[in-house]
Amino acid sequence: FSSRRRAIEPRVQQLIEEYERKHDKAPDARAVWSMAQFVTLDSRQAKAHSAPSREALLAQWEAQSRRAETEALSAIPDAALGRLNPGPEAHPPSGAEVKRILAAAIADVQRSKATFSRYELTRMVNRYLPDFLGGLSGAQVTRLLEELTSEALRPGGPGETVLLTAPEMVQVPEAYRRADGLSLWRRHGAEIYTTRAMLDTETRLLRAAAQTGAPRVAPERAAAALGADQARIEARLWREHGGPSAPGATEAPGGADSPLSSAGLTDDQAQAAYGVLTSSRAIDILVGPAGTGKTRTVAKLAEAWREAGVGRVIGLTTSTNAAHALAAEGLAESHNLASFLGRIKDSSRSRGHLPVRPGDLLVIDEASMVSTGDLAAVEDIATRRGAKILLTGDTERLSAPEAGGAMRLLADEHGYYQLLTVQRFDQEWERDASLRLRAGEADVLAEYDQRG
Repeated sequence: FSSRRRAIEPRVQQLIEEYERKHDKAPDARAVWSMAQFVTLDSRQAKAHSAPSREALLAQWEAQSRRAETEALSAIPDAALGRLNPGPEAHPPSGAEVKRILAAAIADVQRSKATFSRYELTRMVNRYLPDFLGGLSGAQVTRLLEELTSEALRPGGPGETVLLTAPEMVQVPEAYRRADGLSLWRRHGAEIYTTRAMLDTETRLLRAAAQTGAPRVAPERAAAALGADQARIEARLWREHGGPSAPGATEAPGGADSPLSSAGLTDDQAQAAYGVLTSSRAIDILVGPAGTGKTRTVAKLAEAWREAGVGRVIGLTTSTNAAHALAAEGLAESHNLASFLGRIKDSSRSRGHLPVRPGDLLVIDEASMVSTGDLAAVEDIATRRGAKILLTGDTERLSAPEAGGAMRLLADEHGYYQLLTVQRFDQEWERDASLRLRAGEADVLAEYDQRG
């Protein structure tokens, strides 16, 4: 609202032009500054004895703003109307175009989420509708969206969608149904869907995770690499997992107090590392809350894997920064998944994955954040090349920003190794509090608040 600056600038420009006419050259910076000072002082008005009140000043500014906005906006309709030439009259899509729209919408919604609602699919259908629909009214466009969504969700329809929500187990009387026929106790639009392709992908991952015959390290060599007694570590593993005792696997006197590993690993880290190294399963899973030393455990078992001559250890992450961090921890050959799979940016195509050889161990870090599609792609490579996969992370973390949840699915179905000893925090209370926070106990926030 400063009007003086707008008044001063033109007068300074006039003085500059007069200076150039008189001296045949432009004034230097000092001269321009002197001109500005002169104009500023010359244009200053004497202070009024009765200055406007704050209320009057605000009213004046408001009126000034409204004039400026109205003048700016009033020119837009005349400039815009009549500009758009829609061309020949358009019609609602039909036939092959409908199939294309539905295929693209279903692919998009399934790429972003493993399961989706009717509303989420409608959003994607709307994204792929033509921009011009022959002047259809809003109500007609809404009806068209509903019809296309219903067609996409039709059992046996083009989208091969599957309804996951269980049907009503008890017949609900008409008195307790809404106008659309749904039960009053069923939330509108709450049905959850997926696609046959997603179910097939998850089934393939579950089947692959159950396969045995993957490369592994001999038990005696794995125990030696971890600085552990083979009989003791196996006895602890069997006992804690409720299995039969291995022959001769008994705890030495006082063994409960002495650590299992002399390589600087806690007992749960040593057990997890030994279990993964000696397992013949195609996919193993290591779960642990923040601060339990997952990366340290992986670095140690990677060292043992390489020294045993089984193969290379390749770290795979969701980002380049995470790949650098993993490399710094001992997994020198680490890549982000897009680079490893050879994905071409802003495209669904791939230039081909990086080399994988028989005996390699593919460590997917923070696997709960990896999409099901990427996990399935890595599994396919590992199966064809004779490699083993290790998923590490925390199933309690948020899932992938794309369709995810595969790590939790595999862990629930086939089990996992778990780290429980939190070491990251110096304060004992914070170790316990972090586990309670992870478990969703909201009242632990009061403890964080009390301790500052």
